[in-house]
Amino acid sequence: MSLDYHVTLVEDCCAAYAPDLHEGTVKSVRGTFGAVVTEVDVAKMWKRIDAKVA
Repeated sequence: MSLDYHVTLVEDCCAAYAPDLHEGTVKSVRGTFGAVVTEVDVAKMWKRIDAKVA
């Protein structure tokens, strides 16, 4: 069932107990649930949104 959420995982702002678990989660999100981005990507997006609002 899809609820049309826009799922985004900020890869370098999350972690797991083991690197292979982290990579597995990243692959799962990227392949099934949504987008995988970095904190730099998020900061750029927020700056663009802020510029539009200001």
